[in-house]
Amino acid sequence: MTKTTAASTASTSRLALGGLAVLFVCLCLGIAGGAAWGYLNGRAPAAEPAVEYVLDASPRMSVAGAAGEETRLVTARAVLAEIVRPADGAVSAALRVFGNGAVPEACRDTELLVPLAPANQSRISDVLGGVQAGLAADAAVAESMIAAIRDLSAVRGPHTLVVVTGGQDSCNPEAGLLIAQEADKAGIELETFVIGYQAPADEAEAIRGMVAESGGGGVYLDAHDKIGLHKILEVIQKHVDDPDTTTVADVIATASAVPATVTPGPTLSVEEAAQIVIDEVVVPDTLDHEIIVFRLDTPIWPSEGLLPFAAPELGAPPEYIDVPGLSWFFWIDDFPAGKFSHPNRFVLVDTATGAVFVSAQKWWPVVYRSSPPWAFDYWNPANWVFSQFDGNPLGFPAVPAPSGQALARPAAAPLRFQRTGNGTALVINGGQPFEPGMNDLALDAASVRAAFIHSGLATTYLGPTTDPNRDGDFSPSAVADWAGGQAGQLVAGDTLLVYLTGHGDSATQAGLSQVQLQDALRPFNAEVHVIVILDGSYSGSFIPGLTPYADRLITATSADLPALFDTDPANDPNAATDAGSEFTSGFVEDWEGILNSPSLLDEAQKRSLAENRPLWDVLAEDSYHSAVAKDAGAINGRT
Repeated sequence: MTKTTAASTASTSRLALGGLAVLFVCLCLGIAGGAAWGYLNGRAPAAEPAVEYVLDASPRMSVAGAAGEETRLVTARAVLAEIVRPADGAVSAALRVFGNGAVPEACRDTELLVPLAPANQSRISDVLGGVQAGLAADAAVAESMIAAIRDLSAVRGPHTLVVVTGGQDSCNPEAGLLIAQEADKAGIELETFVIGYQAPADEAEAIRGMVAESGGGGVYLDAHDKIGLHKILEVIQKHVDDPDTTTVADVIATASAVPATVTPGPTLSVEEAAQIVIDEVVVPDTLDHEIIVFRLDTPIWPSEGLLPFAAPELGAPPEYIDVPGLSWFFWIDDFPAGKFSHPNRFVLVDTATGAVFVSAQKWWPVVYRSSPPWAFDYWNPANWVFSQFDGNPLGFPAVPAPSGQALARPAAAPLRFQRTGNGTALVINGGQPFEPGMNDLALDAASVRAAFIHSGLATTYLGPTTDPNRDGDFSPSAVADWAGGQAGQLVAGDTLLVYLTGHGDSATQAGLSQVQLQDALRPFNAEVHVIVILDGSYSGSFIPGLTPYADRLITATSADLPALFDTDPANDPNAATDAGSEFTSGFVEDWEGILNSPSLLDEAQKRSLAENRPLWDVLAEDSYHSAVAKDAGAINGRT
């Protein structure tokens, strides 16, 4: 609910407008990046454990996997990436593939995607996601293993070679002997694990023979489905990280215990699971708020990695959600069209038993390090299984993504707008390319920047790398650098206006913490008029911490409520014209409306002179109040 409290506007006060609800006054108060090896005083370096992962990317990996799984390659990429990412960074690691088409001659087609180096695990996991299958029929298993042995021989070791292949080498009948010769020539201590992932029985035997001929105690292991592949790679990685604790015998024992038959696919259809969610979780007759229920069209496995999103600035990443078995995944948005964070629920339905598991969350879901497709196609009803949401933001699907040609920069305002000192503004879009709502955030930033420049503010826009309209890339350090440069230029009587849009919570707004904003504002002259505008969820929670540093604070919501993207319910007074976040769109509309109306502008200028405050402060105050009146969230009691 919107609330206002009468407040003095004396020049010695700091004024805050918050929560679409709160108006009050407070007193003005003034490394070593990675491991290295070498010789010291003529002594040999200590052991340097190293592992190279080799992945089959030949066309046979494009074949659909076991029941309920995606292609072999998609599954192998996902499982290997999940296992490797948290592995010991003290172990140097590399990634090589074969059959991906990097080399025209198929029997020599192998490519080192990530060279051997310490602390390489995250990079390998990221690169794995982009591996695509080639077209040539031949598969150079031995050629890739020989190349990997050469890679590994560059470091002292011990050395481990881990190969995931969908079948046998099709290029050289003496593959095993060639591998053995290369290992002898390299003179390294080598352990080899070759995993046949859903390899046909005859090819599995051929691979087993190749490994036996290669010598050195190589081990061949069969993985018949995703769960089996995960278990085998997991125990191999434990051995690589700590061979004294997890031995080769442990690896073989684990692989032997993996079922030799394919794990059955889902017995419950996604439509049946959706009905269970509606009947047991949603219970439509009992709902007291609007919701949208989304579904993922492929079931997820325990190895997929389901967790709520967490940006680095939010601290330690959240724990993974326990996926009990092959499950259908549904997401219930309990605050539709809301900026994050806001209440939502993760729902898992076991495909075999129909058992339901519900987890209350604040951030959107991430499945295997990626947001589900509907996170970026939110308003497509084809992604929904249930909704009684009253909203229809028609402009949302038509808005282009922030890419391509940059917008023409608006001209500076005429001097007649500038009655009290110089004005400088910083527009911050804290959204990142992988986050929901990027179109609305880009519209927020573009419209605010244009409005500020129209009013005579020298404006800088810091945004995501995908937005060609930005003046620089957003980061906390970029904001600090900008503020440090401006603090020495603005003097008494000047105005500083800072606007932020993005996701957030009580700890961060648009990627900045309260402390980071305080640090950015602290260096400015106490007689510089500072205005801060925050359009993010729970942005009112920043009011107490920022009041010593700002003359006026405006927040899109209170400390207790999320903010909204464009919603356009039936009673939205500016549904046909607003674009971007609900609050910002109304704020900009009224800011521009005053500038474009001679009578309103004249009245604002007179108030500015009479009250001895900048015109920009009058614009901000008036735009705030009129924006509340047309904000669909405020009208409907949602913000």
